[in-house]
Amino acid sequence: MYRRNKYGNKPVVVDGIRYDSTGEAKRFAFLQIMERAGELKDLRYHVKYELVPAIVEDVVVHLKTKDKIKKQVVQKARYYEADFVYTVTSTGEEVVEDFKGQATELFLFKAALFRYMYGKSITLVKKPNEWRF
Repeated sequence: MYRRNKYGNKPVVVDGIRYDSTGEAKRFAFLQIMERAGELKDLRYHVKYELVPAIVEDVVVHLKTKDKIKKQVVQKARYYEADFVYTVTSTGEEVVEDFKGQATELFLFKAALFRYMYGKSITLVKKPNEWRF
């Protein structure tokens, strides 16, 4: 059992895949139908993109007989994890898609950094009000 998220979504498992919400699971099912129809291809789920590389510094380690310089990670790499990535068959365009109920400040920051790093936008898909889950 998963604990409830602060935004109210409940993680679900469908066909052995864990989704962050029922809406995300339904969106993936819809994209799979589009892929079978030939409108898109290379559908992938939860694709990681590096936004900030790890920072590694030389650190002096004092041993009994000598000092040794060792590489140490002082800041981990930071990533954006896209919900879905696929290619539109008719145009060949790769789409990076995120399914959200609302665009948070953190998401907007990551989207801006993603655009700077990779030169493309993230498509934000919101849950329509008329959807009933």
